[in-house]
Amino acid sequence: MGKLVIHIAENGHSYELDCEEHALVETLQKFLEPVCGIPFNDQLLLCLDTKLDSLRPLSAYELPSRECEVLLFNKARMRRNSPSPQLEQYDTIDIPFTPAPSSFHNAHPLYDASDPAFVREAI
Repeated sequence: MGKLVIHIAENGHSYELDCEEHALVETLQKFLEPVCGIPFNDQLLLCLDTKLDSLRPLSAYELPSRECEVLLFNKARMRRNSPSPQLEQYDTIDIPFTPAPSSFHNAHPLYDASDPAFVREAI
């Protein structure tokens, strides 16, 4: 058993799964369908430049592997005039901006240095 990382191309989500190397790619696809919402027949799985065949075991592609991650594309989104993916829901976080105090507005950072080696000259 090993870790397999799957990246969903249309939304940027990633999943790390524990997989047996003898498991069929089809088993992986059936698991991913309800998790990511991409129907089995619309899934395109790629590892490096190789398309994963549903009827082959993961071991045929030397998976799972730490060196190789799998990309999942939605073939329905690749068709002309296909609808856009659903918008992601997220929380907005407000982070107040507080500028650092400085004796000179837009002054060089060394002007505020306490080391006497950095002597400020009038310009």
